[in-house]
Amino acid sequence: MTETTPSVAEVERRIKEAMRAQRFENDRPNVATSAGDGQEFARVYHERLRNLEPEVAEINRRWHVVTDTPIISHKKVIGKLIIYVREWMRKTLRWYIDPPIVQQREFNKNVSHAVNHLRDMVGTMANDLQQVRARILNVERQIESGRIQTASIKYGLESLIDAGKLQKNAWNHARENLLEKEKSQLAAWKNDVDACFMECREQMESLQAEVSLAQDAAQQATLQTHDHLSRHLQNELTVVADRIRRVERRINRGLGWDDKAGTMDRLVEEDKQQFIDIDYFLFAQRFRGTREEVKNRQRLYVDRFKGKCQVLDIGCGRGEFVELLHENGIGVTGIDRDGDLVAYCQDRGLPVLERNLFEYMGSLTDQSLDGIFSAQLIEQLKPQELLRLLRLAHSKLKPAGVLILEAINPLNPLALPDKFYLDLGHLRPVHPLTLQFIVETEGFKNIQLIYPDVSGAPRIPKLRLDGLTGNLREFNDAIEKLNERLYGPADYAMVAIR
Repeated sequence: MTETTPSVAEVERRIKEAMRAQRFENDRPNVATSAGDGQEFARVYHERLRNLEPEVAEINRRWHVVTDTPIISHKKVIGKLIIYVREWMRKTLRWYIDPPIVQQREFNKNVSHAVNHLRDMVGTMANDLQQVRARILNVERQIESGRIQTASIKYGLESLIDAGKLQKNAWNHARENLLEKEKSQLAAWKNDVDACFMECREQMESLQAEVSLAQDAAQQATLQTHDHLSRHLQNELTVVADRIRRVERRINRGLGWDDKAGTMDRLVEEDKQQFIDIDYFLFAQRFRGTREEVKNRQRLYVDRFKGKCQVLDIGCGRGEFVELLHENGIGVTGIDRDGDLVAYCQDRGLPVLERNLFEYMGSLTDQSLDGIFSAQLIEQLKPQELLRLLRLAHSKLKPAGVLILEAINPLNPLALPDKFYLDLGHLRPVHPLTLQFIVETEGFKNIQLIYPDVSGAPRIPKLRLDGLTGNLREFNDAIEKLNERLYGPADYAMVAIR
């Protein structure tokens, strides 16, 4: 059966009735007892005072000692003689008897006064004690009444606690029911939200595919437009600017200048035969990236040269790595055969020289270098030139000197058309294992092949088809291998120690 929960008003009414009943049972006996105790206390004290009154009256009457009482005698014959003798004796002995009598009289007087005063004090104290007793009895009655009220309040509080427990149980039951109902409703909402989310995700994937197609189309159109404009506007400007710079450089240096020197057309033709007729600075700016981008890519090699004093950067180009080492307090010299790039580096205050690498390295003292660095140079060398470079590096490096050669990674099929064949100065790609073998046979040790991080590169997504069996795993494994080839590192670096 369900227990009915009493209201607060009902509990208060029960408490008041219990207090009135308890007061009615306990008040009357306490009052009678208190009144009897007070009357008995007064009767005893007043009876004792009445018994003391005769004694006090006798003391008051007899305290005064009289020495001059009349002397009488009942003897008829010798009575007068007796009276005369006694009077004579009293007069004769008065000087001796009066002082003690006077002292006794004074003492009796003082005792009588003290007894009377004590009687009055005892009476007053009896009245005061009766009043104190009445007050004490009144306080006891109040304490008893408070105890009864406390018991009634305790009973009421216990009733309230019981009622609160019943109410709490009812609330807990109602809360559990409400929570169960809300859980059921939330589960239904979750199912609806999951279904809506799946539908939205499918729509988003469809939209992403459409956006990707649109971006590819826009990018292709942009590239076509850019190529078209470049062909019509940049080709002639580039050729003219390159001709002017090269002719000015040869004229200023006086290369082959004498009275029988050829005309301007002859100088231009000789320059074309000696150098690739392109603006390599503009080429590097457009296809290799800005100087800051190249510096960020090459920053991982700086720690390899920490603490070195003589580092040589072969084919330094625009001087990105030279500037990196210079900023980190590492002694470095760069060489390049392109006079325009060398002039550009020197204008920036970099220690770069226009030299042929074999002539310059041949002029160096053996074991004079702490390190050698070269980026995308070995692709421009013939096999015998590559071997000559490695042998010169081994002889010119100090013991524990560092050699780092960076090259385009031929294992990445996209790197060849995008980077290797883009530069007309590249002769052939160099396989990393081939380079590692040659460096090892030339006497270097602790050889490492390092590759840049390509974790952010785009990749072909794996197939995720629910319920589809068969060779899906093998297909995804093949896609992963294809990703490693197509979107793997476009460059690699060989690090070796002398």
